[in-house]
Amino acid sequence: MGPPIGHKGVSHSRKSEETRYARLSACEYCGLAEHLTERPCNKNLVEKDGAGKIRVSCISAERAWCARCYRISMAKSESIPGTHMGAGLLGSAVACIAKAVPYAAVAELVEEQHGCGIAQTTANNAHEAAANLLEPGDRRVADHIRDSDGCGQADETPFKMCGKRGYAWLVCCGDAVRVGFLGSRAAAVLDLYFPEVKGKPMVTDWYSGYNGIDVRQICLTRLLRHAESFAIRAMDAENRELYLLLYLRLRSMYRRISRIDTADEAAIRELERQVLEIAGGYGGGHAMRTALVNALPHMFTFPRHPGMPCHNNRVEQAIHEGPAREKRSRRQLRSAAGMRRLSITCTVFQTRGRLGIWPSTALKALRADPEWDMFAHPATWPPRAPAAVAA
Repeated sequence: MGPPIGHKGVSHSRKSEETRYARLSACEYCGLAEHLTERPCNKNLVEKDGAGKIRVSCISAERAWCARCYRISMAKSESIPGTHMGAGLLGSAVACIAKAVPYAAVAELVEEQHGCGIAQTTANNAHEAAANLLEPGDRRVADHIRDSDGCGQADETPFKMCGKRGYAWLVCCGDAVRVGFLGSRAAAVLDLYFPEVKGKPMVTDWYSGYNGIDVRQICLTRLLRHAESFAIRAMDAENRELYLLLYLRLRSMYRRISRIDTADEAAIRELERQVLEIAGGYGGGHAMRTALVNALPHMFTFPRHPGMPCHNNRVEQAIHEGPAREKRSRRQLRSAAGMRRLSITCTVFQTRGRLGIWPSTALKALRADPEWDMFAHPATWPPRAPAAVAA
């Protein structure tokens, strides 16, 4: 209907500098051209050029209705459905969103880095468009984890969602990182949302929800930190000296066994005997004694499976790079759709970061071919080094 009488109207601050056309030669469904009723569909595209400057183009793509098959076809263009951002600018915005940054902060970062002001609604629409584009990549990551022969690592961290407590789950296997934002910490989460890890050797913490994993290694670094905290928080001098001595014995054992790859059953039995001796030093009913005794059946799984680490430092690193960077409540986690979008975004962007692929490269490749395999793509920048073994 237009603006009301007397209104001066609104003019966009950025005008298109050029017009690019996308032609439709035939119907996408029946392959014929003589039954098409064409009508152009114009859309502004905001993109970075080769010099890193913002350039606005008008994309005129033909949209046609076929009188034979009664379907609508759209000419293929470089624009991404659901957003006016190009692949380069969208990659910068979604790379920020993948670190669980609020939409308002994303808008400020994009304006600061590229001089292109966007609203929070624009960032929300860009996130939805990117998630729809990256969904095949999320499935590819799940397939890669399922088909991989290596062991996996799993962990979860609390997260505020919809004003309530939720959890960000991460599963790592090689260079693949799969993220899931869920409202539960139940043991059924691995069966329902991460079925690709079923039957794999896994490195976890001592949370009882992982007891259903057949071959399980408890993170020895987490146990070592637990013993260190008791040595630091001891109230009296006598217990402090005892707990410090027990912690030093555990640390010496960790440094000795973390470098081995395999061991025979006799050596493993001797290590278990030493752990029971250390646990007995804490006295009956002590929390650290209970933790060591309960963890003992899963403490020395890694020497029986060559290549399995004795810690889950890799998944801990992935958690603190993304979901646990800021644990405040997020607008994108107010609904199941928002949690799904953020899960897909974090999964693909953390995985492509470990493979050394630029964000815009992944978006362009998945836009051109939904079956694109990022694990077969050569790295465009140095990939991330593996996590170092904690002392």
